[in-house]
Amino acid sequence: MNTIRMTSLLIIMAVIPFSLTASDRNSEVDALLNKWEKRFRQKKVISCSLFQKKKIRQLAGETVLEGKLYLKYPRFFRLEIRGDENYDLYCDGETVTLEDHDLEETEVYRFEDLGTKQELRQLMPPLLGQSRDEVERNYTIISLPEKNLFKVTPAAAVSQPFKELYFKVTSLGKIKWMRIAYPNGDWTETTFKNWQQSAGISDDFFRPANQ
Repeated sequence: MNTIRMTSLLIIMAVIPFSLTASDRNSEVDALLNKWEKRFRQKKVISCSLFQKKKIRQLAGETVLEGKLYLKYPRFFRLEIRGDENYDLYCDGETVTLEDHDLEETEVYRFEDLGTKQELRQLMPPLLGQSRDEVERNYTIISLPEKNLFKVTPAAAVSQPFKELYFKVTSLGKIKWMRIAYPNGDWTETTFKNWQQSAGISDDFFRPANQ
């Protein structure tokens, strides 16, 4: 594939008041991580609409995209992207399939092999497939002075496609905005709307129609 695109989503959400101490903030983050872990373990499909813009050094101007994201515990997802780029990304827990509608190409990878596919990992939701313990061990999550704004930084020893990640949440703890900074200076900014939960959706929904 000649062009690998960058998009990414985070499934960790929290609400920390401006006046909290560091200890209080850690307690709030723990409580909300527990909340999200419980929510995703319900095996319902969680979905949202998204609007995204990003900057890639090799391209003039910003790339503008919109689409739909579907997630299911523990590592199922489906991402449909349209706009300046057009592609679908599927993961059924074992296989990741990228369908590029602009180039009319399809690439298939084993989930376990993604550690060596940094550019492809930039398309995927960060932290996907990692346990709560792994998230706490591999990342630092802090609340910033601006209300409901958080920063995620990978540990030095962790191989991740992003350098740092910022996100904002609603009063209900639903993510509404995210900005990802990459080591090479590129960035992606995403707005999320219409979060929903749905039951009764087959795992086949997370595979291309021709599989």
